Amino acid sequence: FMAEESKTANLEEEEEEETEVINIRLQNVVCSLSLETRLDLDKIAQSVRNAEYNPKKFQALIMRIREPKTTALIFSSGKMIVTGAKLLTDSVNAAKKICCNNKSCWFLRSKVHSKQL
Repeated sequence: FMAEESKTANLEEEEEEETEVINIRLQNVVCSLSLETRLDLDKIAQSVRNAEYNPKKFQALIMRIREPKTTALIFSSGKMIVTGAKLLTDSVNAAKKICCNNKSCWFLRSKVHSKQL
């Protein structure tokens, strides 16, 4: 009889655990894209004030923008990673802003497309 009570108690505990609600909050959206062209990171770093580039320390150019508050890692291969956004739309908008503001000195052919998750 004791074993049956123990099994019943365990089943009730499992049911309670299953009904708990887990709150999920998005903290960081990461967007990666290809600019489909090779980049001269030295030239970009000299022409853009919100960028830092130290190839001895890290092979990517680091660019920060205020709105939306994000950071982009830009590699000479043309690959770019945008991180720090709270929403997918903010991540895509940051990538577009980085491309458009600097179109004259680098990614002439770049286009940013949003993809739904």
